[in-house]
Amino acid sequence: MPKPYPKEFREDVVRVARNREPGVTLEQIATDFGVHPITLSKWLRRADTDAELTEAYRASALFDAHRNDPEFGHRFLLDEARAAGEAMAGRTAWRICRDNNWWSAFGKRGGRGKNAKAGPPVHDDLVRRHFTADGPNRLWLTDITEHATGEEGGIVNGFGARGRSILVQRGK
Repeated sequence: MPKPYPKEFREDVVRVARNREPGVTLEQIATDFGVHPITLSKWLRRADTDAELTEAYRASALFDAHRNDPEFGHRFLLDEARAAGEAMAGRTAWRICRDNNWWSAFGKRGGRGKNAKAGPPVHDDLVRRHFTADGPNRLWLTDITEHATGEEGGIVNGFGARGRSILVQRGK
């Protein structure tokens, strides 16, 4: 059995077929997209199913509630949609809100995980080190590392007092 076409592809082909110019046949569109004309006619018949229409009504009710109160999360939006006459499960309301990026104005906390900014230090500086230099090239905080490049010389890497990386290429 051949693999089914992706939903997005089917929707695009149906949209092109419905918006075709006069004189363009369904067979020509089917050939252009590489599908059989009978397949395209089936897609056109199934395009507006009851489930899609019901989901569109549900999304409209959720959006109306979200537009009126953007601080509501999907649970409160679900209650508002039910009060408007659109019954649905909580998971369905969550999925529709997720797919359309309708989040509560207060709900999404940012900065967790890999993209989080570093917070304040977790401990005090008990050693009380004072990292200041009287002039350039007077203070180093880390070791200097030499990297062999396969040629004469090499590259020397270190970090200065202000956290800047210093790269010096050694001469031949």
